[in-house]
Amino acid sequence: MSTAASPRHDRARRRRSPAARRPWRVAVCLALAGPLLTGCLTSQGGTPAALGRSLEDGTSALSSAELGLRQYLAARTLRSAVDTLVSDSLDQATKASAEIATASPDTPGEAADQARALDLMDDAVRALAATRAYLEGSFDPALLGDGLGPTGEPGPALADLLAEQATKLAAQAAEWSP
Repeated sequence: MSTAASPRHDRARRRRSPAARRPWRVAVCLALAGPLLTGCLTSQGGTPAALGRSLEDGTSALSSAELGLRQYLAARTLRSAVDTLVSDSLDQATKASAEIATASPDTPGEAADQARALDLMDDAVRALAATRAYLEGSFDPALLGDGLGPTGEPGPALADLLAEQATKLAAQAAEWSP
């Protein structure tokens, strides 16, 4: 029996061939280059761009919660599904707020931008927390003050508040986007 014809010999030769090692080299290079490329992309634009990206995350959270709440109010979905959606949105907005708080402004102007972004995100987090309380049955209508609207119902007023907050965040995010 010849060794050239054996399957074991063919496999060993393929493992040592440059063509067999090439996919592994490419995979290793991509795995090492990925974090470097991602790091470069996320720091693009400095502090204002980072604040804008965090506000975009907050906008997304508010818009999702608003859509879910409106679907619930129209009896098109279950409260438990919307409660989960709003809780996830609250987590996302809280994370975005923490990213803003940990930003490192280089100038007094960037520090003022950071303070503005934190104020906007605080309002967004409060609106999401109020929405979650409404869905859990522990909402205090006094939180909205005179903002209950013509129906006097907190649900539609909260949906409008979420939309309003999302619009504010989106406008500011657009201003700071690179």
